[in-house]
Amino acid sequence: MNQNPENIKMNIDFTKLAKIAFQNRKASISQFLIGYEQSIVKKIPFLLETDQHEEALRFAMDSGDPNIIDKVFTEILSKAKPKGMQEINNMLNLIYRTEDAVRHLRNYAKKRKDNQLLDWLINFQSQKQQAAASKG
Repeated sequence: MNQNPENIKMNIDFTKLAKIAFQNRKASISQFLIGYEQSIVKKIPFLLETDQHEEALRFAMDSGDPNIIDKVFTEILSKAKPKGMQEINNMLNLIYRTEDAVRHLRNYAKKRKDNQLLDWLINFQSQKQQAAASKG
């Protein structure tokens, strides 16, 4: 049996520890701990719960799993929609900054036949293009 420290698997639930730190207003410790969580299935819900949407979306996109990506979109949208257009635009900005996320959001909206979301996305993208054109 090999007892090298790097070969020993510690069964530490970093997400649980990060939640405890977050609940005790220790955000930096919470961030440190969640960084060690290997399971995105644990990490992403924690990030969403603590309103770290950009990080959650980045991990979801990195996973490439459309189900996980869709879950993140569902959660982000459920928080943004009731708060109005400014929050929806903030959410779209977040998605726009994340590589490949716009394409996934478009597919997400099409799958759900969410024409309102498609309209928001089209309007947002045309505003971005107009802003870029006026700068150039």
